[in-house]
Amino acid sequence: MSRLNIEGRKVNCFASLFVILCFTVGFFSCLTVKPCYATGKLAVAVIFSSNNEAYAQAWNGFHSYFDEHNVSLVVTTYTIEDQGPEVICSDIRARNPVLVFTIGTRASKLAKEQIKDIPVIFCMVFDPHEFVGTNSTGVSMGIPVETRLEGIRRVLPRARKIAVIYSAETAEIYREVEQKGSQVGLTVIGRRIDSQREFPGALKEMAHSMDCFLMVPDSQLYSPVSVKNLLLESLREGFPVVGLSSHYTKAGALFSFDCDYGDLGRQAAEFASRIARGERPAAIPPSSPRKIRLSINRVAADRLGTTLSSEIVREASEVFGK
Repeated sequence: MSRLNIEGRKVNCFASLFVILCFTVGFFSCLTVKPCYATGKLAVAVIFSSNNEAYAQAWNGFHSYFDEHNVSLVVTTYTIEDQGPEVICSDIRARNPVLVFTIGTRASKLAKEQIKDIPVIFCMVFDPHEFVGTNSTGVSMGIPVETRLEGIRRVLPRARKIAVIYSAETAEIYREVEQKGSQVGLTVIGRRIDSQREFPGALKEMAHSMDCFLMVPDSQLYSPVSVKNLLLESLREGFPVVGLSSHYTKAGALFSFDCDYGDLGRQAAEFASRIARGERPAAIPPSSPRKIRLSINRVAADRLGTTLSSEIVREASEVFGK
């Protein structure tokens, strides 16, 4: 066979491979670029854990982001309190939206367990790693440990011993608090318990050895009953409580760091926009709140004999008991 024929066959072979490659790239591009987003519309299924004002704020932030970017959302909403999980998941599969937006822990758990083939953006959860998967990413409402410890040092400059009650669910968080507390000159005293029944006894044992009590996001330990016990014991024994959100501050905690719920929704919307344009959820790391607010309770401060600096009061976004 002549050299010319061999070279000609090589050229034809490479040309064929090039055509196949172009077709393959074009085919998969059609799969990843969402046509409904390209036309200015985005089909979204929204699952609420409950009818909660904070969840409504997160949804408003999500929606407003797309309004500002001239994208029309085609929305179907569900609430776990009002509709059964099976009905919700069945309807979502039938509608096959571009993505699912979950608000709150219960909604995010449902999507994690039941929705595997549609991208999921979660929001308003404390531990994002519990919900991350190949088809999911999102935004945590958990305030970084460093922020909370620095807040203790600023609001309570004389505090040196911080008490934490935790369970197996939050053992890792406790270790982080202990480690980072030691780095800033705080001694962290911990008690691990396995149920809410042990909470009152553990708290009484620690009451006289702490300067303040730091709550950690632990659904195994904190309920309306255990929180009431904590706040009443705080007043009886004279130790301040650092809460998880303004809800706890209003109930009697001295102060809490909170996130801007509307901005959490906007963060989630930014992720949704990237996914709608073709990015894989697994390639987008979950994020923490970027806007953090301080709430303080002046009535609790007075009852505890704690003086709050004027600077701290000015910084607070919410002040209860003015």
